[in-house]
Amino acid sequence: MFQSCRFVSSQNPTASCGSKPGCPNASASGAPGFHPPAAVGSWDATTRQDWRTCERSQLGVSSRAYARGPYSPREGISAAWDREFLRAIGHSR
Repeated sequence: MFQSCRFVSSQNPTASCGSKPGCPNASASGAPGFHPPAAVGSWDATTRQDWRTCERSQLGVSSRAYARGPYSPREGISAAWDREFLRAIGHSR
């Protein structure tokens, strides 16, 4: 969408269950007609939606009602990462 810019974001831990997001930084790559506010606005909206999704996920996982379950068929990469991580630390599933 914005091929002529770069985006940098960070999360700075504030506690074991919290973090403070860093400020986005967009810059032009010299492309004519580049309009930074449009890129920053788009990235800001997307990032805020991502943060809200992560917050909701953490609330669900920390709930007393949470029970670990199998991955859905659409989560193949996550399942593969978990298997590799467990193998690397010497644990089997």
